[in-house]
Amino acid sequence: MLAQKLAARRRGFTLIELLIVIVVIAILALIVIPRLMNAGDRARSATYHDNMNQINKALEVFHNDMGCYPATGDLTDLGANTIGTVVTPTTTAGFTASNFHGPYLTSANGIGGSGLPLNPYVVSSDTTVADHWTYAAVAATGTSPATYTLAGTVLPPSGY
Repeated sequence: MLAQKLAARRRGFTLIELLIVIVVIAILALIVIPRLMNAGDRARSATYHDNMNQINKALEVFHNDMGCYPATGDLTDLGANTIGTVVTPTTTAGFTASNFHGPYLTSANGIGGSGLPLNPYVVSSDTTVADHWTYAAVAATGTSPATYTLAGTVLPPSGY
């Protein structure tokens, strides 16, 4: 009889056991949830930096082929298929059809068909290169070589 009472009493969990399990689950949630909350921001930042790298490398290859950088404000040269679609460069040194080996960027989801990657911080409905990237070429002067500046039109939040 006593064995039956003890067996009947042990069919469920005690209140203490349930509270311990709930506390353990709450502690695990406090550790995991903040890490998951920032995953989207980290992915967007990684995409931004990767796209900037792609454009920088394409600009350098363009410069090596053509002897100059694309005209200021016009990164569409990097996605051009023929020399006819390339805008007048900042300098004309070495600018011949035989030097052109484009397109230098080919992205399936390119901005307006230009082949340029998207800036992940810009609204996807913005379809011009200027909506996504700011580019300025600086012509060579004296002994200074030509340079350029490139930035996202919409920059990532600080701290990335």
